[in-house]
Amino acid sequence: MPLYTPLDTATSEIRLIELVSDEPHLPLRCRMTTFSLDSNPRFYALSYEWGDANEKSTVIINNGSLAVTRNLESALRHIRPHWTPSEPDDRFLLWADAACVNQDDLAERSHQVQLMHRVYTSARGVFCWLGTEGRTTAFGTCRTVASELHKATQDSIERGGLLDWLRHHPTLCEEGARVLRKLIDNDAWEAVRLMLRASYWKRVWVFQELVLSSNPIFFGTGAGHLEWQELQVCCEGLYDIYVAAANHSLAKPGFVSMTVWKTLTTPHVDLNLILDVAMCRKARQAAGESGVLDPKVGWWITMFARDLVATDPKDYIYGLLGISGIRLVPDYTSDTSLAKVYLDYCKGWLDVTRDAKLYNGQGSLYFLSHAGTGLGLNADLPSWAPNFPRKLSERIESGSADQGLFTAEDAMLYPYIMDETYSLFVPGVKVSSVVSVSEHPQLSTIMNGRLLDFMGDWAARQTSYVSGIPPLQAIFRVLTQNPSQDVNKHLVIQALAFLRVLHNPWKRDAEHRSIVADKFAALGLDLRSPDCNRAFETAFFPGLDYHNLGIEGDVLEHLTGRAQGAARNIEDAVLFKLLWFARDFRIFETSTGHLGLSPVGTKPGDVLCVLKHGDVPVVLRRDEAGSHYTLVGTAFVVGLMTGEAAGFCSKDGQRPDWFEIR
Repeated sequence: MPLYTPLDTATSEIRLIELVSDEPHLPLRCRMTTFSLDSNPRFYALSYEWGDANEKSTVIINNGSLAVTRNLESALRHIRPHWTPSEPDDRFLLWADAACVNQDDLAERSHQVQLMHRVYTSARGVFCWLGTEGRTTAFGTCRTVASELHKATQDSIERGGLLDWLRHHPTLCEEGARVLRKLIDNDAWEAVRLMLRASYWKRVWVFQELVLSSNPIFFGTGAGHLEWQELQVCCEGLYDIYVAAANHSLAKPGFVSMTVWKTLTTPHVDLNLILDVAMCRKARQAAGESGVLDPKVGWWITMFARDLVATDPKDYIYGLLGISGIRLVPDYTSDTSLAKVYLDYCKGWLDVTRDAKLYNGQGSLYFLSHAGTGLGLNADLPSWAPNFPRKLSERIESGSADQGLFTAEDAMLYPYIMDETYSLFVPGVKVSSVVSVSEHPQLSTIMNGRLLDFMGDWAARQTSYVSGIPPLQAIFRVLTQNPSQDVNKHLVIQALAFLRVLHNPWKRDAEHRSIVADKFAALGLDLRSPDCNRAFETAFFPGLDYHNLGIEGDVLEHLTGRAQGAARNIEDAVLFKLLWFARDFRIFETSTGHLGLSPVGTKPGDVLCVLKHGDVPVVLRRDEAGSHYTLVGTAFVVGLMTGEAAGFCSKDGQRPDWFEIR
């Protein structure tokens, strides 16, 4: 008898397994039964990462056997102690996708994906397996942080500070012994870091499961577990600490070691996915009992796929349907190509954003910030489709580049997609052409001084940037992606931090210092001169009185001394920004003198454009026959991010043209 028999789609049937025997050193034995979701069965669901497909274990189900990943088998072996029966005759019925869905039946997979919302919202509980690594210390630390933050009132925080509760937990404050391959020299915080960076959190399906579950319970190989509410409060508290330090409203308490302080105030990329889940859960709660989201919120949620990982490229779209509620029907068969899935997705995006931007300001062409051949060609997708499998270190997605560029007579012009040719047609204007692309920024060029050489060479050829600012300020704004025309204390400290990173004070040998000093002198910043402050003001911010902004110390101190407090936080932020962009982006110059950042695949001859409903400029490449364009990627261009293109194009009398992008 086959292990799987067809499910009745009319009654929303699912399969559930029940553990029969989990004796060590013997194969797991399970009983599988079919239930209709319409009959409201009492069951639990398992959330886990499939793991390495090449590492298999055998599970006995009914009278047959099923090869599952070793990670699933481990989860099933460790789950029972975390379940408490609510009634004497309660059965531990469990839904686990790899066992309960016939993975070889693409039609069944497609239909079961449509039931994911019901499965995870109907389950009495969801157990989340975080792998075989020990999580006891991490669970305990998160529970402690959550408990303390829950007890703290706003008054107590204002009186004693955001970190005052930490003084009661010395093990969370102290620096531990240095151990090779440990990033944090404190066992408790290192355990939390390792837990949050587990690949489990990055899976598309896991993200959906955590959002849909009423109260996920996390477990590992130990006896303890962690509830979602504890994890959420802990992560939100850690984020608040980071933000307070970044905003200079939180100083290091004396009872906190420098190691722990750096841990708490360094940008926590690993917190982002937990916080994203929390935001989506709150959006569902705000929707009320129906759980039906406003379409603009639902489409906003689909874009979380950009930070997630899936084995099947279709899952980046299908894997969040249970949360988003967007009207796409999953189809894993060969009848629907990958390109068709993304074409339908983008057509839906254009429809819902026609009259207004999404929940968080994402516009009609926002998906272009995740697309383009410059970041690697996906032969199965048109160049304009979001290439979610290609993970970016950073994205260029925010601005108002098309502001004022299009007139009332252009109001009816709107992007559209043609199915026959998989073409995106967009109205826009050509601003200029790319004339050169630099090797910068790369980590090596930042640290060995070649970026300083580039800055000197480029600045020497300019008397002023096209927008009127000094050339060095333009380069600084490009590399820190700062489009604002305002000059304030924070911007000046950021510029000093930028120069400090290029000065590379961590390399202390005399030869390096002498070489770097010469490179700075070529920029007009002679570090050996007593007039260094004035040179900095002239080169970056003419007319600025450095000390009137309340900045303490002179320029040389900022470049060569030890950064402290707020300056240290700003320096870290600048360094992270440079490193994040160094992998995927390069500096380019245009025929109109604009300087910008664009994907590594940008070439001379590419076209810089501003598109209608496009928040940021884009780089396009005309095909050899001249019939259409491909998208290279979105770009950050100083002097084009906040509507300046309207002025350039009005002088030339340019009118919008239609661009066909394939």
